[in-house]
Amino acid sequence: MALLCIGVVIMKDRLIHKNNTKTHGLLSNFIMSKFIPPGSSFPSKKNINIILMGLDQNWTEEDIMYTKGARTDTLMVANLNMEKKTVGLLSIPRDSRVFIPGYYEAKINEANSLGGPELARKTVEELLNISVDYYVVVKIDALSKVIDALGGIELYVEKDMDYDDNWGHLHIHLKEGWQMLDGKRAVEYSRFRNDEEGDLGRIRRQQHVLGAIKHKGTKINSIAEIKKLVDVARENVDTDLTTAQLLDLANIYKDINMKDIKMATIPTYGDDSTGISYQIVETDLLGGYIDEYLLGEISKITIQILNGNGETGSVQYLQEKLASLEGFKVVELNDADRYDYEISQIILHSKKISSSSTLPVEQILGKPEILYEPDDNNTVDITIILGKDYASLYSSASDRDKNL
Repeated sequence: MALLCIGVVIMKDRLIHKNNTKTHGLLSNFIMSKFIPPGSSFPSKKNINIILMGLDQNWTEEDIMYTKGARTDTLMVANLNMEKKTVGLLSIPRDSRVFIPGYYEAKINEANSLGGPELARKTVEELLNISVDYYVVVKIDALSKVIDALGGIELYVEKDMDYDDNWGHLHIHLKEGWQMLDGKRAVEYSRFRNDEEGDLGRIRRQQHVLGAIKHKGTKINSIAEIKKLVDVARENVDTDLTTAQLLDLANIYKDINMKDIKMATIPTYGDDSTGISYQIVETDLLGGYIDEYLLGEISKITIQILNGNGETGSVQYLQEKLASLEGFKVVELNDADRYDYEISQIILHSKKISSSSTLPVEQILGKPEILYEPDDNNTVDITIILGKDYASLYSSASDRDKNL
C-alpha cells in the first residue's frame, strides 16, 4: 500500500550500505551522485504529493481473481518533502462520501473503477484541495508478497479476530498477542474491520503493518533478499513515476527514520441515514490535517484572553508568557463580561483542540476550569478568562520581578 515509499528506500539503503563489498558500495554511491543528483528528477519542486492506491479483489464466475476496473481497497496521499526528507501519509477511508468529477456522489473507492488512476487523482484533488503530482497503484497481492520476501513481520494482534467472507474469499482467524505473520496473515490482519472501529480500525492496522515492514526492511542483509523485493515491486506496481524519479527518491530517502514518517487518517464520522453506510468527511477539521501531514505546516492554536479579575496588566502578562510557547498565537485581548471570576477558565471552541493540547497553558494558569463550547463560527480556537486565582499569581510574579 505504501510499497513505493517503503520499498525504494529499503532497496536503495541496503544496496549501498549493508553487506556489500566496499567497491560495490562506492560504485553505487558514485552512480547515484553523478548521474542522479538528489532532486534532479523533480525540477523546481521541494515536495511532491503522490496518491497511493491498493486495489480491491474482484472474482469471475470461474472463481478467478482480477483487478481491472477494481475499486480501491486502500487510498492514501503521501507528501514527500525532499528538502526536509520527511514523509506525511494521510489515509482516506474507502467509504468516504465524495463527489466524483463527471459522475455523481458516491464512496471514494468507486473513482478508480469509473475512470482509473486519473479520475481517482482528480477526486482526491477536489476533496483535499491540493495538487496530486503522481499516482502509484499497487496490486492486491503486492503487500503479501513484500512481507513474504522479507521473511514475515512481527506484529501485536490486539484481540482475537474471526471473520469469514466466502464471496470475497476473505477468511481471518488470528489470536491475540505477538506473532510472526507471513504475508497472507498480515494482509488478513490489515483488512479486518468486523468490529466497532470499522474502516477506521482497518486503516489503523494498515499503518501498523507499514511500520512493521519498514522495521523489518532495516534488517535486510543480502543481495538475494533485495532482489526479491525488486522483483515484487516490478510485478505489482503501476505508476507514472519514471525509473529515474524512483531512483532519485530512493537516493533522497536512503537514511530516513520512522520518526520522519507521519501517518494519520482524515477526520470522518459514520452515517447510514440514506440506507448506505458512508463516512462523512468533517470538512471543518480537514484543513488542519492537510496543513500538518501534506503541507508540513502545523496550525497554531489561536487564543483570546479576557480579563475577568479586574487586575490591570494581568492580561498582558499572560500574553508575554504564552509568546514563549510553541504552537499558540494570541489574537485578541479584552475584558470579560464581569470582573468577579474566582477561577480562571479555558474554553475550547474548536473541535480540533483537545484538553491535552492546552496542557502548557494550563500549567501557566495553575488549575483552571476546562469548558467545552464548540462553535464553528467563533474566530478563535480557545478563550481564556482570567480569574482572581490568576490575579494572585500575577501579583506574586510582579513583586518577584521588581525585586530582581
